[in-house]
Amino acid sequence: IFQAGCKDAAGLYELMPEQKERGVRPRWLNYVEVADTDAAVAKAKSLGGTLLNEPFDVPGVGRMAQIEDPTGAVFMLWQSMGHTGAAAEGIGACGWTELATHDREKALAFYQAMFGWIRAEEGKPAQDGFDYAELGLEKGKPFMGVYQIRPEMGPMPSAWTNYFMVEDCDATAAKAQELGGRLYVPPQDIPDVGRFCVIADPFGASFAVVKM
Repeated sequence: IFQAGCKDAAGLYELMPEQKERGVRPRWLNYVEVADTDAAVAKAKSLGGTLLNEPFDVPGVGRMAQIEDPTGAVFMLWQSMGHTGAAAEGIGACGWTELATHDREKALAFYQAMFGWIRAEEGKPAQDGFDYAELGLEKGKPFMGVYQIRPEMGPMPSAWTNYFMVEDCDATAAKAQELGGRLYVPPQDIPDVGRFCVIADPFGASFAVVKM
């Protein structure tokens, strides 16, 4: 378990042999907390999701399952049984998560029905054809975004990306390259938001960093 500011920020484990045999690649996973993992699995399946790994217990920690949404993006369900998840905030913590999908409306319908997430901002105009939706548990307090993968983005799969908070986006991009990572998206500004870039670690797992 990684920590930032003495609080849990993320976890890491080595892919198991059976995962490697199935061609599972290194990647980051998002965990969504639920009251009952088994009930949430049934709900996900009823909404068009696919169960990839049966629910199982991590003794004294929680009960989890892996789901693929109807557009192909993978996430985890987490029922706390002693560990509620990441608690870190600020620099070094995950401050935003984002879903790139091949069917934005289908993804929005799934997650809104699945978790009760609502559009945090209605009627936000598209910029340069990029229609970005923000979701949260209540209006005005979004914690994630959803956007449609466009043809010019290439053969991207539907997937989640985590944004980690940094002091300096450009310095972090340079450090990542020094450590054997590579840039998928070089540092650039998001008007009125901050400066970000997308990085792949030496094993190919991608993530973003942002200076708000």
